[in-house]
Amino acid sequence: KYGIKIEKAEKDEDGNISLVVSRGDAANINGWTFCDNNDIKSIKFSRGITKIDEDAINNCKALKSVIFPASIREISEGAISSCDALERLIVEPGNRRYRSVNDCIIDIKAHQLVLGCKSSVIPDDGSVLSIRAFAFSGYKGLDIKIPAGIEMIQDNAFFNCSGIITCDVALQPEGWGKEWQS
Repeated sequence: KYGIKIEKAEKDEDGNISLVVSRGDAANINGWTFCDNNDIKSIKFSRGITKIDEDAINNCKALKSVIFPASIREISEGAISSCDALERLIVEPGNRRYRSVNDCIIDIKAHQLVLGCKSSVIPDDGSVLSIRAFAFSGYKGLDIKIPAGIEMIQDNAFFNCSGIITCDVALQPEGWGKEWQS
């Protein structure tokens, strides 16, 4: 349908599906490719996939892990959203733009957290200075600590999330409105 190829699909005893996805005749994973599917437990993108579009993975309630290949060059804002069970985000070694640390996907040069999940722990070592819009999108029960070194949090970084967000900051982060302390 979208030019991708399912290399491998396995179903566990609970009916959850694990997928290995390759590029087929397309290098991009388009928006809404994996949408409203409550059976997908994990997705591993194979080498050759270079871009994940906005809302490519949306509302997959059983999804626990996503593995990006070293070939990934662009992860769009909001590439993953409303996947409440997601607890593991990995970029395979060798990628020049992104790396994964503590279940956070980080743009290395921009020092920006581009994707997070419910188990993410934002590094406090200076490797992350900002959080991109829609980095955390649609998570219920989110419990995240924002370290003091974060200089900017873009609008909608925590779009449609509920839970506890604590900040180790004394000054209002750039981009946050008057209600930032509530």
